[in-house]
Amino acid sequence: MKKFFGKMKDLRISDLIAGLKFLIALVPSFVYKLYLSCKGRRFWLICEEPMEAQDNGWCFFKYMNQNHPEIETIYAIKRKAVMYKRISAVGRVTEYGSIKHWIYYLCAEVNISSQKGGKPNAAICYVLEVYGLLKNRRVFLQHGITMNDCEYLYYKNTKFWLFITSAAAECKYIKEKFGYPSNTVVCTGFSRFDYLKNNLQSKIILLMPSWRYWLKLPSKVDKEMNEEYLDFESSEYYRIFQSLITDNRLLGLLEKYNYQLFFYPHRNIQMHIHSFWSNSNKVKIISSGEYEIQKLFEISKIMITDYSSVSFDFAYLKKAVIYYQFDIERFRKYQYKEGYFCYERNGFGPVCYDYDSLLDVLEKTMRNKLEEKYYTRSKDFFAYDDKNNSERVYYAIMQKLKEENVG
Repeated sequence: MKKFFGKMKDLRISDLIAGLKFLIALVPSFVYKLYLSCKGRRFWLICEEPMEAQDNGWCFFKYMNQNHPEIETIYAIKRKAVMYKRISAVGRVTEYGSIKHWIYYLCAEVNISSQKGGKPNAAICYVLEVYGLLKNRRVFLQHGITMNDCEYLYYKNTKFWLFITSAAAECKYIKEKFGYPSNTVVCTGFSRFDYLKNNLQSKIILLMPSWRYWLKLPSKVDKEMNEEYLDFESSEYYRIFQSLITDNRLLGLLEKYNYQLFFYPHRNIQMHIHSFWSNSNKVKIISSGEYEIQKLFEISKIMITDYSSVSFDFAYLKKAVIYYQFDIERFRKYQYKEGYFCYERNGFGPVCYDYDSLLDVLEKTMRNKLEEKYYTRSKDFFAYDDKNNSERVYYAIMQKLKEENVG
């Protein structure tokens, strides 16, 4: 109950409105589910974040519409999202968070998302699912490779029906550590890897760090971090990255080697994007939706990140990665504990803990090719290197349904 009341600190007015929509949807969803059963119709509901369609959910949605039209798939996204028209040209779409979305969520044979919170409302659904009030089949496609000891992904905190992974080490760790039933965690590869290309390289450095719990969630804030939560520009996170994108030495390297730097803050930091600035035409600060993330991976040659799982996509393309972990102790204490993946031992590039070493490593990387040991690590890490990940996801779902005598 302590955890339950802790989460109440994160509740917003929109969550209360969502609760009302859920109640309104109960009777129509019961009637619609009965109708689907009588007609022998089936459909799967797919989504990512409310405004997004550029991850495993979107890629799997494309696959299903192209290869399995016998199963109707519906994608949930906000109508004002940049990708809305593009998605609606591929298949059926519903407004994310609407009453209709709730009805579909309660009726779908399978609910599929790249996000743990991929549902009409994360807070309301958490209570319904984890506390046993609602039992449905939820497939977690993942947003990124799981590498840390993430307690929020333990079975007791998700009750996922199927958990998709992309690497043998990842799959083994989750099975052993996270408490899922034996047939719940499968290694298929990520759907978005099917669409990754490596033929559009430009001289671009992609700066793409992760977020920090204490800058976003009230329930994660203690006295030490309260000021940073209330005033983003006072945070170490802001000072580090703002200093980096305006630093004369970095700008000098960009000029010398004719590179551009694209700074893409995490979606949970995008609300603060207007706090970041640069006077250099060599630095571009990117807002969410301005570029497709996969396209950024394709056109960039070097990635600088901290702990983000986007490094796995970059490594999948056999490109250079640099880790800048200036707050490693704080991150491990307040965000994620280390899991099976050690950046020093298993990472796909050098790990830097201070600014000077980061710039030294960056210049070396600009001059040279990817070191052989990092190429080997990336080649050995992933379970598959083909374009059949979505197909394996589909068959994993069908197999689970068959085990339940549904498919």
